[in-house]
Amino acid sequence: LAKLQQIESLAENINHNGFRSQALSSLAQTHIEFGNELQAITLLKQSNHSTKNTQFALSKSEALQAIARTVGELSDANKAAELLSNVLTVAQTMEEGRKLQILEAIARTYAQLSNLNRAAEILTNTLTVTQTIQDDIRKSDALQANAQNAGELSDVNQTAELLTNALTVAQTIQKNEKSKDQMARNAPPKKKIH
Repeated sequence: LAKLQQIESLAENINHNGFRSQALSSLAQTHIEFGNELQAITLLKQSNHSTKNTQFALSKSEALQAIARTVGELSDANKAAELLSNVLTVAQTMEEGRKLQILEAIARTYAQLSNLNRAAEILTNTLTVTQTIQDDIRKSDALQANAQNAGELSDVNQTAELLTNALTVAQTIQKNEKSKDQMARNAPPKKKIH
């Protein structure tokens, strides 16, 4: 444990908030493995605080996903839910693509903690975010990830509802593509320059 405390001290002095957050999450994981959940919780809270101050979206996204994954290892479901709620609050401030990655990590963690209702709620939220994505390829990728995550829920009704919602969004994408194709066909031909 003395070595871990030395490493914690070094991690706390990392200047880059995103790297500090990820280091603290990793140390929290180690503490969980050694059965020291109280210290792990303290480190996860510090990690989340560092993440809030991270300016770089990629670092923030990776740090929040690391926190969400680590929280899933806690045996205290109430503390885990509290920490996930904090991660969710920070995630809401991010752009759609990054937010989706974090929401998916949070949903997987809730499922891991056997809180399937909350996992389904978060996955439903990812569908709402997915609908705001303008790029159809990114939207399609997000739907695929959502369907995969929904398949991990053990409640067949929740999974069916999420997949039905994902299908509705996918059909909207298909209609938009057909509409774009039709508009392209109806556009006047381009004039040739001689």
